[in-house]
Amino acid sequence: MITVSQLAKEIGVSPQSIYKKVNYTLSESLKIHITKESGKTLIDTKGEAILKKSFNKPLPNVQQQFNNNSTTENTLLYEALIKQLEEKDNQLKAKDSQIDKLQILLDNSQQLHHTEQKKSLLLEHDKTNNKFTTWFKNL
Repeated sequence: MITVSQLAKEIGVSPQSIYKKVNYTLSESLKIHITKESGKTLIDTKGEAILKKSFNKPLPNVQQQFNNNSTTENTLLYEALIKQLEEKDNQLKAKDSQIDKLQILLDNSQQLHHTEQKKSLLLEHDKTNNKFTTWFKNL
């Protein structure tokens, strides 16, 4: 006799999955193989074999269809991802081009600003010199 939780660990499923099989799916064939003791559900060796068999039934047609669909879906997904990557590469190239243009504009703006500052300083310097020369001329 084995408990539901022990069988679940052995099969690699949850105890709830075992209870679903016991109460719904296989209830008729398992009734005679299940007993309850001290609040625990116990399953005899024949019931254990039935449950193990029910969890290990592969569905070859469904599995094969899944594999075929999966391969097709993987191919489509792969192609879509490659297309997205190409789009992203093109977008990055466009952004790099925009950044280069903006960098050139910024450099030009800074040079212009620097030139304007020099002119402004020269004008101030000239005004100051004119004041001194005018003052000395008036003497």
